Amino acid sequence: MLDTLILSTVSLLHDLVQALAQATSALPCAILFALLMMVRGSKQDLAFLTARALTFLFLAFLLFGPLATVGSLALFIAKMTLSGQSWQMPSLFAPALLPYTVNCGLWLSALPIALIQYALLSQKDQKNERAPVAKKTAILLSFLLILLLFSAWFALSWPFAGLPEGMTVSQAFFAILSHTEHLYFFALLPCALLLSMLFPRLSKFLATHGLSHNDTERLLRCIAGTGFLAGLPRILNTWGTTIGYLIRKHDMPQNLFLNLLQNTALTGTLLALGLLTINKWQGYQKILRLAALLFFFLSLFLPHFAILF
Repeated sequence: MLDTLILSTVSLLHDLVQALAQATSALPCAILFALLMMVRGSKQDLAFLTARALTFLFLAFLLFGPLATVGSLALFIAKMTLSGQSWQMPSLFAPALLPYTVNCGLWLSALPIALIQYALLSQKDQKNERAPVAKKTAILLSFLLILLLFSAWFALSWPFAGLPEGMTVSQAFFAILSHTEHLYFFALLPCALLLSMLFPRLSKFLATHGLSHNDTERLLRCIAGTGFLAGLPRILNTWGTTIGYLIRKHDMPQNLFLNLLQNTALTGTLLALGLLTINKWQGYQKILRLAALLFFFLSLFLPHFAILF
């Protein structure tokens, strides 16, 4: 019982780090969105300022990616040890460890690219003749970061040790590609939660450079709406599967029950983000942001500790 409790606690901590890694991997999408949407007129400087702030945030959280990957490997070894199986650490380039090695390599290769992008976006005079070139370069670098981090999640699922029996390379590629697409799209939800919690500091920074109150409200609604849309497919899929089991009156598998607990909490997260998106109850924005984060934490917490009862 004690071993199970310890393993559940460690798994929860790993999921928290994993959520931060997901949020970080989706930040280049937010950077790209800022550069593409605010490119004309009086919003041009704000585009650079927003993208610069998000790039700095990406650099600050970048190491959560490799940390989450190393944590996944450590958790795998711990589960094998607790189950009584022996484990001998192979070379980092052994086929069994290549998913973790390649993943960490791709995460770390994003660091110099992000530093170059931050240097471009930190130019003091954004109205000189080199500004358009810097902007286009920053957009291209954002695309490159998205490709690198998408590939990092893809590599984590690729069977370097060998394909499952009866599966071709193309079948494995498209199956893992579909899984990675869903994972990366869902990563926009923790990214939106991270930005919503840091929003007071972000809006204060932008306000000192000319962002109006209406622009601030619009930015928060955009962040909340992105998180709402990112989480919607997953909760609809889980609710649909659950209703299907209930209609057919079949016994619900334990993993589906745990997914249902997680999905219930995620529904609360999306409800709070939805209220922020439609800009209702403006005086309760802080409460709604905290509620969204709390429900998301519960979605990580409940599946691990429900197993103990």
